[in-house]
Amino acid sequence: MYRTSEVCAMVGAKKQFVYAVIKRILGSGTRASNGDLRTGRFYVLSFGDLLEIRNIHSFHQSGVQLSVLAETARRARTRFDTNYPFSDRRFLTEGAEVFAETRIGIENHSDGWSEIDGKGILADATISVNDIPYPRIVSKDNDGFVDTAIGFENVSHRKRWGFEEVVDPSLFEPIDYDRYEPIRWYPIGEWGLRFDPRYICLDPAYAFGSPILTKHRVRTETLRDSFFAEGRDLQAAALTYDVSTEAVNIALEFEREKERRLALVEA
Repeated sequence: MYRTSEVCAMVGAKKQFVYAVIKRILGSGTRASNGDLRTGRFYVLSFGDLLEIRNIHSFHQSGVQLSVLAETARRARTRFDTNYPFSDRRFLTEGAEVFAETRIGIENHSDGWSEIDGKGILADATISVNDIPYPRIVSKDNDGFVDTAIGFENVSHRKRWGFEEVVDPSLFEPIDYDRYEPIRWYPIGEWGLRFDPRYICLDPAYAFGSPILTKHRVRTETLRDSFFAEGRDLQAAALTYDVSTEAVNIALEFEREKERRLALVEA
């Protein structure tokens, strides 16, 4: 389980954003409504919450508004029968289509425009593909709206309406899956650290989801604490947990970066 600040540090999101996601997206699921998302004054977040917030943050960084994400989440929960649709493996192949099916224009009813990476969709303009109504994608230039979905062939070709640029396959690469459900996340590559991106993982089956050395299943913070307890002796810390001195060094670098990210969140 994770504190809100830990999730913010892990995924690089601000607290205000994470709180908004909890209230507007995670909080609309049956799991949250049963009361196990919040304990007293604090939110207690699971591994599933962590990855869902990570992916929602990525989509939001690509320009998708939270209102659009909330409605997409509602539809995708039903489609995939899961409380965590954005981190479900099926979202990689079907996510662009789910986004396209979502009625867009929620936050700006005045002209129905919602911009996503230079493209947008008119809220009340639709076109049918195989008798299924889809929002009509348009471009916005100095002269106003320009329809780019004229004719069936063009519509069929652009069935995903540009959302494939939002659902980036690289977002799913650092995750291991058991069929559709995420079971392990390797955060190193996203943090810009220099060593093997799969050296450290978060796995809820071990150490309650705390960061561990993937091979040895030892917590990184345990190795850090051992290093200081042994008077900064790398060899002694390594011998205590039967790992290499390189492993201890990597754990130390990871923990330093984690503390740096936590400090930015708490600032």
